[in-house]
Amino acid sequence: MAKTSIRKFIFIFIVFISIFPFFPSAEARQGCCSHHGGVCGCVCCDGTSLSAKCAPYYPDCRDVKKDKQEPQQQPSIKQTEQTENKSYYLCTRVIDGDTIVIGETEKVRLIGIDTPEAVHPNKPVEYFGKEASAFTRKMVEGKQVRLEYDWQRKDKYGRTLAYVYLEDGTFLNLEIIKQGYGFAYTKYPFKFLEEFRQAEKEARQNKIGLWNKK
Repeated sequence: MAKTSIRKFIFIFIVFISIFPFFPSAEARQGCCSHHGGVCGCVCCDGTSLSAKCAPYYPDCRDVKKDKQEPQQQPSIKQTEQTENKSYYLCTRVIDGDTIVIGETEKVRLIGIDTPEAVHPNKPVEYFGKEASAFTRKMVEGKQVRLEYDWQRKDKYGRTLAYVYLEDGTFLNLEIIKQGYGFAYTKYPFKFLEEFRQAEKEARQNKIGLWNKK
């Protein structure tokens, strides 16, 4: 009888110590995120991360952070512009103030500007047309230039539409307007429209180039 009682006591004791550890775990588990709406998946329901004390009760969530990929940062406009084509091309000829040739035959029409006509087959030479052509020729003919583009790459005549930059960073399109050799061509939208318009306004106010007409 005594042996039976001892065996029964030992059995109950073993069962008790095997079950006991789960009590505090369950209680502690229930207390996780108690002030954050409870646990939803691997985080508190309000988006708060599980605390270090609660993490052991959710073993399946231990590697969530490791598996989570960091979102890639989108490049800024400035960074995008810096990654544009940096190749330089030889300007072999200047047709007039706002049109040049690169390589053997590619005609490039400068975006956002309009200079007085100097070589139009059906129009007479306009005031300051020859001066505008001479200025552009002095600036780029025989030199290396870099092209940047806007929303439209070709015009109806098949010419490449571009912003032209010299190796020293001079922005030819803008420089022509600043020095009074052309107008801001605002009939169609382009990214430097306001800057070109302001440059023309300043050239006009300061009577520079064609604006100094007497």
